[in-house]
Amino acid sequence: MNLTTLVPRLYCWLLRLYPETFRDLFADEMQAIFAEVWVRAQMKQTIVATLFHEFTTLLIGAAREHVIALNRSGPRDQARAVIRAASLIFLLFYTRVTLDSSDPERMRFMVFNVLLGVGVITAWHWERRGGVLTIASALTVMVLMAVNESSLLAWFALIPAVLYPLPFVLFGWMFAILGGDRLHFPNRSQTQ
Repeated sequence: MNLTTLVPRLYCWLLRLYPETFRDLFADEMQAIFAEVWVRAQMKQTIVATLFHEFTTLLIGAAREHVIALNRSGPRDQARAVIRAASLIFLLFYTRVTLDSSDPERMRFMVFNVLLGVGVITAWHWERRGGVLTIASALTVMVLMAVNESSLLAWFALIPAVLYPLPFVLFGWMFAILGGDRLHFPNRSQTQ
């Protein structure tokens, strides 16, 4: 496979970064325009500059269209997107800190991260149930950390046990609130 066929395929693949509704409307036209630009770039020997310009424009355009699509959705959908992104960032941050630690008990914290991760990932699909599971996971981590502290008499030793899972209690609470409109219980008349 040479560069003349690889680059248009890569461009078509990168068009998938756009929201689906935008792709349905404009993907064919964008591919046709890129094909013309690509042929002109090969003739003028400006391949690198053209590729840089087209691919950066594509990535910036895809990000812009996602922001526009997010703004068209209601504030609930925007909050949902922010909470999902924030919970993922916190989870990745906690995992990264745990993996970079030289503490011999870091695997204990990895188990805590897995518990919190199960709750967060579940909340992405079933918001209310996953939110409750995230809260339960965070409270379990809180209790396990408090029990494992060496000196239970020193109250300040319990501060990490409260602060470590606290963001996930808040994320679970927010997921549970946002998921309230997504629970569909059948009416009694429909089930009888």
